[in-house]
This record gives sequence, C-alpha cells and structure tokens, in this order.
Amino acid sequence: MGSAASSQPKVEETGQTTPKPIPIPTSAEIDLALKHLGVPERDVKAACESAWKETDKDNSGFVEKAELSKCLERVFKEIQGVQPDITIPAKEQREAGVTDAMKDLDRNKNGKLERDEFDVFVKMMLIMVKTMADVS
Repeated sequence: MGSAASSQPKVEETGQTTPKPIPIPTSAEIDLALKHLGVPERDVKAACESAWKETDKDNSGFVEKAELSKCLERVFKEIQGVQPDITIPAKEQREAGVTDAMKDLDRNKNGKLERDEFDVFVKMMLIMVKTMADVS
C-alpha cells in the first residue's frame, strides 16, 4: 500500500527534495570503466597498492576516517597537478565528502575500510583523474 509513497523523493521541511544517493558501482563495473579508459590493469594494481601503503600508516589492515581524509587531500593535490585551475573544496566540504565516502564504501558497516573497500575508492579516483587528464 505504501509503495507509491516510498518511491517518491523525500520532501524535507524546507520543501526541497532530498536527492537519492548515487550507488557505488561494483568492482567489476569500475574495472570495466578503467579498461575502457585505457588504464592497464597492472597500473591499477600498482596504484591501489601504493595508495594502501601510503594511507594505512598504522598498518592496522584498515583505513579509518582520518586516514581516508589525508588520502583525499593527496588526491586533490594530484588532481591540481593535472588541472592547475581546479579549486580544492574547503576543509568542511572535504570532511563531509569523507564521511559520505566512508558510509558508501564501508559495505560491511564496521566503520573502517578494508583493503577491497579501499581499492574501490582508489579506482574511482583513478577514473576521475584519467577523465580530467583526457579532457584537458
């Protein structure tokens, strides 16, 4: 009975609708996108390994929110190297993005990113950087 109402976008008290979250693509979908962009699989694996070593500084086997935040800062600096005129979001926006990323990527909901969950993040960043480089 309530299915029609549940399929409608949620209307907040402000009268604005809350956008539906964009689902995180599967690992297979991301791998296919990287392949179509011409990124060799060995480069993807090397980027994931390097990012993991650089991000999991405490060698816990997990990436926590603070570690992901620092990783995202590095990503933005790398993007600026490709697109010097890009504006890096303010710290508050970056932190909100990290919170959202943790929620979306943490598939087992343990509050941390395991290696496979983190690799999805790295691959998505590779797609973004590769796309930006191809546009410029």
